[in-house]
Amino acid sequence: MISPGVHYFVTKVVPKLVVPRWSSLRNVLLRVGVHQACMMPLIQFTFLYMSAFLEPAESLQSRIDKGTQRFSDKWRQGFVASLMYWPLVNFMMYSCVKPKFKNLYCDIFALIFSAIMSQIAFKSQTTTAMSSLSTNTSPFASQDNSSLPQSHPAH
Repeated sequence: MISPGVHYFVTKVVPKLVVPRWSSLRNVLLRVGVHQACMMPLIQFTFLYMSAFLEPAESLQSRIDKGTQRFSDKWRQGFVASLMYWPLVNFMMYSCVKPKFKNLYCDIFALIFSAIMSQIAFKSQTTTAMSSLSTNTSPFASQDNSSLPQSHPAH
């Protein structure tokens, strides 16, 4: 869903971000900064909002409310994860990766980051589900085991 925008940004916008008087390092840092400032808010919003919006709900308004709530609850964690991950990935992309491989490189690391964002987006749901499994809800938990043979320590 976001890939066409990222592709256009990486192939058409970023190559124009060059200040001739600046060193190669400063130009790379400029590209990383602009990428971080322009693309990360869009990606955060799209991922967090749409991950809740696409879940089953009773109505369109309920989906919108769920998306708004998830974004409101999780954007800080997503933003911190983004700041810890993307600047290094983008620095390597803009300094070392050949132009014809930049989209592939970006997509590979976006896939990894999607897994990170999924963990952030669904962390409380997973924790809640796991805690309900850890309680004694098994039909075998309350079974009377008095008829089973008991093991006795050897004397």
